[in-house]
Amino acid sequence: MTKRLQTLLSALTPCRKLADVGCDHGYLSKAALDSGLAEAVVVSDISSPSLEKARALLAPYGERVRAVVCDGLSKVDADCDQVVIAGMGGEEIISILINAPFLPSRLVLQPMKNADKLRKRLLLLGYRIERDYVFKDEKFYTLIAAVKGEDAYTDDEIFFGRDNLKDRSPDFMELAQREYQKYCALCSGVGLSESVRAELEALKNKYGEILK
Repeated sequence: MTKRLQTLLSALTPCRKLADVGCDHGYLSKAALDSGLAEAVVVSDISSPSLEKARALLAPYGERVRAVVCDGLSKVDADCDQVVIAGMGGEEIISILINAPFLPSRLVLQPMKNADKLRKRLLLLGYRIERDYVFKDEKFYTLIAAVKGEDAYTDDEIFFGRDNLKDRSPDFMELAQREYQKYCALCSGVGLSESVRAELEALKNKYGEILK
């Protein structure tokens, strides 16, 4: 199992029924069943061929598994108490959540980009963010776990993630250094409008503050 899948698995809590949205091959759902974290799972994917791979992998689990071809949570069982959505953009995950026929008590999310927008939307949807951090598995990933409840984030926590600011993990600091260098290079470019240069400088300074 890859570090990415291990990290997702470690973020799950024991539940009666887990929904794995965009399940790909179904490896995470299998691990959740094998470890006892989920009594049953619903695997979903917008692609029927992709879902067939998960259905084949999970066939030995019989009635503990239901597979549905659908967009987001549109046909997922409403009694799923935990939902994982991994490997999609933050805006795509937001679209799934705001169009969902139900919202579970717990979410485990791994946005590929726009994590700041996702954090903001989770707060608006009435979630409290439990875990929110960067980890590296060849690429950099963000893991967000949230439960129903009230929460308030500062602007910096929305932008960086609360646990990243609190813990300053080696993975996060490596990402911050990379982003700082990227914006330094962009700011030195020629032909930039004043507004674009100001925006890039602001981002450079944000990451520069983290590295002090």
